[in-house]
Amino acid sequence: IEKRRNLFVKLNSRTNSSETLKQLSLITPMPLSTTLLQELRTIVGDAHVITDETQLQNNSRDCYWFSPILKPQLDDKVADVMIRPATVDELRSVISLAAKERIPVTLRGAGTGNYGQGIPMQGGILLSTKRLDHILE
Repeated sequence: IEKRRNLFVKLNSRTNSSETLKQLSLITPMPLSTTLLQELRTIVGDAHVITDETQLQNNSRDCYWFSPILKPQLDDKVADVMIRPATVDELRSVISLAAKERIPVTLRGAGTGNYGQGIPMQGGILLSTKRLDHILE
């Protein structure tokens, strides 16, 4: 894990995004344990922990395929799980658990980006904001 973190920090300091994408593709994601998935289910409820491969494929995409350069570099990137928190407390708990377990988190809005900003480059958790639909203040 430490080696992966150090590589990620090193890559983030580079300015060549194409080279960064190539290097990130060499990082092997670690599978999520059933214990971790159960903890996530406890936080947000079973219906909001998505592990279905088709749904993960569909939600791990934005409109990057418009770019002939990005498409081949991003086509195989997919999250291990999608989480849909509904409250600030659920959101905090999911982020806290991910940080504790060193699991990458990628934020998912409406999926309307064009350049791969919301693509889960290292797998991990795809955090959907779909249920966070109330302004509190």
